Amino acid sequence: MNNLKAIVPVIDNSNNQVTMSSLEIVEFINKWREAEAHNVGVEFPSKEYHKLRHDHFMSKVPEVLGTEGLPNFRETYISKQNGQEYPCYKFPKREACLMLMSYSYEMQAAVYDRMTELEMMQKAGLPDFTNPVVAARAWADKAEALQISEAENTELKQQALLDRPKVIFAEAVSTSTTTILIRDLAKLLNQNGIVTGEKRLFQWLRENGYLTKRNTPTQKAMEMGLFEMQERAIHMPDSEPQLKFTTKVTPKGQQYFINRFINQQPQKTLLLQSNSKTV
Repeated sequence: MNNLKAIVPVIDNSNNQVTMSSLEIVEFINKWREAEAHNVGVEFPSKEYHKLRHDHFMSKVPEVLGTEGLPNFRETYISKQNGQEYPCYKFPKREACLMLMSYSYEMQAAVYDRMTELEMMQKAGLPDFTNPVVAARAWADKAEALQISEAENTELKQQALLDRPKVIFAEAVSTSTTTILIRDLAKLLNQNGIVTGEKRLFQWLRENGYLTKRNTPTQKAMEMGLFEMQERAIHMPDSEPQLKFTTKVTPKGQQYFINRFINQQPQKTLLLQSNSKTV
């Protein structure tokens, strides 16, 4: 189940970026579930371990990532079964990890590690290690050049394992370029061990001086660049259009709150402790 050969992110030659398509993510999820089922002696697919369909995955994408940036990732593919064209997505590391996070932390961590490995290989100019001959020569050359002691390497690996949950989450958010709803921020926090929900997060933001009683940003929060107000007109029959304002969390705000929550302990009770003004 932990065999990374089953993970299929690739380097997109068009923009030199490590990507993973929605088809590849669905294939990986099903391989993971199949391995889990076999480990406990259960058939796959089954009631406990059902097979994920690509169209069901596609329906979930807007719920997890929102709709603003999705056009940047849209692609199409030709079905081998009927030769027809269907929509799909090609995600960079952040979006691929966020989608897998919504299914399983272990799956997301495995894909994060593999995509990070490919990025490091790409930056270092290393060859594709899936080729056994090239990999053997590359590993030998690398070992001769680096001369890293086993003790230092073990210590670095142990520290990386301790830091990985925070790194995965913080990196995924730090590269965000779009605003999100407070509901979506609550989902991200909840998926990473910070137990909360939309209502509780709204309450925490109000009690800590980030939002007013009407759930609009306070002046201080706006000056900090944590939120923005999205305006849209609602057309009603036989009446003038009405303006509706929605509070959205900016990329700067996402990073601010993630750093605030992820680095405090204990995470699972953080949002229940809202008795201090911080803005």
